Amino acid sequence: MDYNGEVLMDVQDALPRVGNMLALYKKLINSFLNDKSYDDFKAALAANDIKKMQFAAHTVKGIAANLSLKRLFKVSYDIDAALKNEQINQEAVAALDQIYLDTRAEAEKYLAQ
Repeated sequence: MDYNGEVLMDVQDALPRVGNMLALYKKLINSFLNDKSYDDFKAALAANDIKKMQFAAHTVKGIAANLSLKRLFKVSYDIDAALKNEQINQEAVAALDQIYLDTRAEAEKYLAQ
């Protein structure tokens, strides 16, 4: 699966979801940066807890979808879909760390503007 075909963040795509309120979008991006769902996913993965992995992946997917964090959405969607069938998409899980770190860096850069 190639996740690099998507942009990391698409602010223009996300703004209509927040009533075109840029300040609200920035507040939500800050909330994403403080959210622990990714950490919860990693802990559940280490414990091989499928239910907790699925819950955390689903939460990351929802956050990414609402904020138009495109690559993070795509990879978390693939992980969530597999976990719903109690399977682990190893390729997506392997890609998640770098995509998450890249998305965080992009979000931090965006907020610093």
